[in-house]
Amino acid sequence: MAGAPKVLELLQQERCAKVLNDNTRVSGLWANAAQWGSDVFFPQLHAAGCRYFSWVYSPEHYSQLSAELALQQTAAGIIFMPFRDLAPAAAWLRSM
Repeated sequence: MAGAPKVLELLQQERCAKVLNDNTRVSGLWANAAQWGSDVFFPQLHAAGCRYFSWVYSPEHYSQLSAELALQQTAAGIIFMPFRDLAPAAAWLRSM
């Protein structure tokens, strides 16, 4: 949540339509952040120009569940694609 303003700033500054969200080092349960993401951050990303969002899961099971919750609840107008590994996530974004 703390990094969201920087992400939005970079997205607008660079006029990006794609985001690669690498969570391979994220640990723990973050359901509150997931809810905030779907309610607040994802709509802000869409307004800033994001159209494609590649989400690389954390290796931790509970973190994956929180991510799934966020992705299922969002209606931000962004195409989200979850991945377990970084390389396929990046390849998907390049193909969009």
